[in-house]
Amino acid sequence: MTAELASRLSRSAPATHALSFEGIFAFSGDAHVHAYRLANGLRVLLLPDGSAPVASLQTWMSVGSRDEEPGRTGLAHFFEHLMFVGTERFPPGEFDRELEAIGAEFNAATWTDWTQYYATFRSKELERVVELEADRFENLALGETQIASEREVVISERRDRVDDDVNGKASELLFQLAFRKHGYGHPTIGWMEDIERYDRESCRRFATHNYRPSRASLIFAGEFDTQSTLELVQAHYGGLAAVQLPVRNQLGEPAQSRERRLHTTLPAETEKLLIGYRAPAIAERDWRVLAVAGDLLLGGRSGSLYRQLVLDDELATSAYGSLTPFEHPGLYEIGVSMRPDQAAESALTRIDEAMRRLADEGPSEAALERAKARSELSLLSSASSVSGKAEQVGFDVTVLGAPLSIDARIEAYRSVTRSDVRQVARKYFQTSQRSVVIVRPQREQPRIATTDPSEVDNPSSPEKTEYTEETPADMGVYVEGFGSRFLVIPITEVAQVSGGESAKPGSLVAAHRTSERLYNSFVWLNEGGPTLVGNADGELVGIEARGSGRTDPKWTIAWGGTHADWPTGYTLQVVVPDGRVVYQLAPTKSPEADVLIFVRGWRPA
Repeated sequence: MTAELASRLSRSAPATHALSFEGIFAFSGDAHVHAYRLANGLRVLLLPDGSAPVASLQTWMSVGSRDEEPGRTGLAHFFEHLMFVGTERFPPGEFDRELEAIGAEFNAATWTDWTQYYATFRSKELERVVELEADRFENLALGETQIASEREVVISERRDRVDDDVNGKASELLFQLAFRKHGYGHPTIGWMEDIERYDRESCRRFATHNYRPSRASLIFAGEFDTQSTLELVQAHYGGLAAVQLPVRNQLGEPAQSRERRLHTTLPAETEKLLIGYRAPAIAERDWRVLAVAGDLLLGGRSGSLYRQLVLDDELATSAYGSLTPFEHPGLYEIGVSMRPDQAAESALTRIDEAMRRLADEGPSEAALERAKARSELSLLSSASSVSGKAEQVGFDVTVLGAPLSIDARIEAYRSVTRSDVRQVARKYFQTSQRSVVIVRPQREQPRIATTDPSEVDNPSSPEKTEYTEETPADMGVYVEGFGSRFLVIPITEVAQVSGGESAKPGSLVAAHRTSERLYNSFVWLNEGGPTLVGNADGELVGIEARGSGRTDPKWTIAWGGTHADWPTGYTLQVVVPDGRVVYQLAPTKSPEADVLIFVRGWRPA
């Protein structure tokens, strides 16, 4: 009937409104998802549920923060905000008022792989909701006034959720540390300096490249008439032009070979520990097994690791585990908030012991059955409402490519064995496959970067930010002092600056100013500001006050590297032995932070 229905509806509509039938997918029990596609590429998925006169319409976009370009981070999230500002037909505020007037519940969300818009309402209001959704998809108002207003909203949101929130900032640092190349490494909300630059042209360009029918899926769940619903979709969405879009960002993440560790200070009451272990993509079977393993460890108060850290040893006030449901490989994240006077390293020791036990012994059969039962209950609970059902279908279509039945998911959990858990623990819970962020409570002293691991636990050493793995030129850590913020970038290769001078490993190559990312403008430290000081081992050991300097031969002053007075307009190129230019710096201004580039490992004669 479904293929025949699509054919019949297509014959009675313009060619641009043609509808094709793509198949029927099992959902749960007797419930099935019927999949269609308009000629312009828009996917339409229907999940009938007549248990109540309620329906949910969700629009899922195959665009998230991973698709953003350097310098334009956060646009997927920002555009989600803009989708509520109105159109010519429904001016600002009218979209919300229209939905509120019919008693609808509605909102939106954005993450790494997707953007979701949803509304749940009485079934008799379906036509009005489709009309409103289609209008804003096609006719969104992108005026400078609306953009400026929403920009301030998002700036405030970033301050509240990240900049002024220790947990949000620490999580941001963890993902930045773990992902060097992939778009998962920058925050979904975007870097502040990018948010501040949003304008009409950048928003228009984002919409043109992403908000097209071929990147969208409409999900209908609940009580509705199939034919009438498809006719509504044809009428309101069929006229949208088909546009060929480029393949989404598929940039892979380089393999990790050793632990990365970052120590930083933030205004926290106690120390915090965050760990991100490399994890599989959600489509892989290992993902389900790892989810069960995570539940065994940190599945609420019954998790063995939670009990040890919070209840038995009383090292922490809270602990959680979270497995990213990402299309590409992500992280299994652990977060621990320590009790006063407890060091984060003590929790890390317990975690290492727990991971070894799980890999060597596996869980007991009883513990495994409890974890699988909790996973099954969570899955069933999430799909108990029409909104939850629509969300499940939308996520599957956007991230997995097709709907996946609840029954198949449940069977995947039920099939997990003790041997499976041991295998994934050995595979993923390795120290060489993790990134670690340790947060110390902030004090008045400036934060200093060090490459000397012996200083880490020395209470007499100054507060510090430490990055313990040798890293390529596209990764760095932040240090602070004398009212300034610095991004320190270690380069492991022997480098060369333009003009032929060699920069030996360990020398301080350049200092310049940039913001929270590495892809924008620069200014030489000579123009004013603190001086960063290195010792004879090529380590950053201090930050001098503005305008001061040292002449002691045991110290090296970071005045733009080995040159004391580079001329204005000089462009530095850092070149590695294979000829690649890894940095090209030009002296233009951006006030967020100073950056020091140095090559680690050289000891001068």
